[in-house]
Amino acid sequence: MNFAGMKLLDRFAGPLLCRLVRLSYLPAPARPQPDPIRRILVIKFWGMGGLILTAPLLRALRAGFPQAEIHLATLASNRELAEWLGLADRLLLLDLSGSPLRIPATILRFLNQVRRTSADAALDLEYLTRFSALVTGLSRAPLRVGFAGNIYRGNLHNRLVPFRADRHVTENFLDFARSLDEKLDLAPPVLPRSREEEQGSATDLLAAQGIGPGETLIAVNPNAGALALERRWPAAHFAALLDQITQARLGRVVLIGAPEEASFVADLHGRLQEPSQVQNLAGRLSFAELKGLLARADLLITNDSGPLHLAALLGTPTLSFFGPETPKLYAPRGPEHTALYQALPCSPCIHIETAKTVHCVYSRPECVIRITPEEAWAAVQERVLASRRSSPN
Repeated sequence: MNFAGMKLLDRFAGPLLCRLVRLSYLPAPARPQPDPIRRILVIKFWGMGGLILTAPLLRALRAGFPQAEIHLATLASNRELAEWLGLADRLLLLDLSGSPLRIPATILRFLNQVRRTSADAALDLEYLTRFSALVTGLSRAPLRVGFAGNIYRGNLHNRLVPFRADRHVTENFLDFARSLDEKLDLAPPVLPRSREEEQGSATDLLAAQGIGPGETLIAVNPNAGALALERRWPAAHFAALLDQITQARLGRVVLIGAPEEASFVADLHGRLQEPSQVQNLAGRLSFAELKGLLARADLLITNDSGPLHLAALLGTPTLSFFGPETPKLYAPRGPEHTALYQALPCSPCIHIETAKTVHCVYSRPECVIRITPEEAWAAVQERVLASRRSSPN
């Protein structure tokens, strides 16, 4: 089932299902809130980037509740990422990639897994989706925390956290930890391996492309994921920027992308004036190779997408393009990260209250179109020079 289908199902079937689950609570006595908390269920289904942004919360829960088991409910497509993060004791994986006819049975098996977890606390990190509220309710956890909002989700959460658009999303997630214990250690997450160790996963891959260990490497992700393709900086802009990079011989350039994005990336690659100077690896990278490549890169140029947050977690400098969403909420923080954003009066138009659906007042996304290749080229030069100055070599 694709993302658009999931959103439609959540919108039209979700309210009724939430009401039914809510009614099922009425005859049952409430379970007392345990002290101490021994099992915590964290629910975050959608997106590589979204799951990465939960890492500070998972780290805080691990430090604050060392006696507790942390169970993470997410999509099966996030398995490798979740295993690499290593911040959960058990993964509850929902696989929605099969035949639509099998999905109801798949969901029922998943919900049975959730119920058997016997969680003491369930933290629903999704932005006002009914499905995640259903999972939270069916967990039967005595403490069920979710974001406050205007849409009906069956009153299946008994503790609400306000979503503040003036704070970074990681801070909003950390409020869930604060809702359990205001004194938790909120230190940043520690990588399973160092950046240097991660680079080894891509050594052979890059060597096969003729890219040596001492060369400046610029990774480029022109994709934006299924949530909102309007977040893409135009392909023509990417082509103009890459032509400037290759003509200046600023570094070796590699295009990345998921298998379903390979044709889009191939079309972009075909527009370049010197395509032989840019390696197209879209659709060809394992998760380990993607991590290794991003860890090795001196810069990632990308739309607002999962690889942006993965690169930031790995310590790689980034240049990102924002428009329908705001960098105030989602851009990586720190001086090594640059986010280009026009801040038009209509931006951002993706809000959690509208299921993160784009509502563009123009016939095309002017918010990203108006970020010019010249502006991006100036930022690329600045970032690459800064990377070279900070390099120990």
